[in-house]
Amino acid sequence: YLAEEDFCNTQAFPDEEFWTYEATSIDADTIDYDCTRTLRPQADFVTPDVDLVLFTMGGNDAGFTNIVTQCFILKSGSGCEGTIETARGLLPEIRQLLLDGIAGIRAAGLREDAKIVQLGYPYLQTDNDYVALGLPPYPAGDEVRSLIDDGTDALASVSVAANAGHAGQMTFVPGIKEAFAGHEPDATTPVGNPDRWVNQVGDGTVTSLWYHPNGLGQSAYAA
Repeated sequence: YLAEEDFCNTQAFPDEEFWTYEATSIDADTIDYDCTRTLRPQADFVTPDVDLVLFTMGGNDAGFTNIVTQCFILKSGSGCEGTIETARGLLPEIRQLLLDGIAGIRAAGLREDAKIVQLGYPYLQTDNDYVALGLPPYPAGDEVRSLIDDGTDALASVSVAANAGHAGQMTFVPGIKEAFAGHEPDATTPVGNPDRWVNQVGDGTVTSLWYHPNGLGQSAYAA
């Protein structure tokens, strides 16, 4: 009954999500239940009809949310340092996950003449020596920027391995950091960088958008 009625499903994204239900209590008049929303993997939508796969990858696998929380919300020096070092240690694993993902979309039917294009990430803090609290204080801004440099280098190396046996199919687009230069967030002030292309704390009520590109940033990515 619950599955048939599908109470929690707004049908806002019918191709991308589905809901499952669990009855937690049943009596003669009522049913209490929990519903769980699941998003279908984007890779599931890659078919032989697709000619271009365009994406970013790596941030979530590196603990992006933890980095943002520790370095820019809590502004904890020790917490920021821990998340940065953890992320840096994960770079080889993330590189392999990316190669596995590319193999997966090829197995799903991606044509040999289709193109795979990966974009990198911008910096998350302007180049102004932002420091997180602690004893000693931690150079959070410089270290996060350094991590993004390391991550960019790791991701840029993937296309060489991914193109083995698939000459020229995958391209890494450089220059994202340079395009966003001067438009990064600024955690040193509650006002932030007025010219930012990336949301920061306080930009709206949807916290999941913090430290993701805003409208200007999305346009810059498209360009």
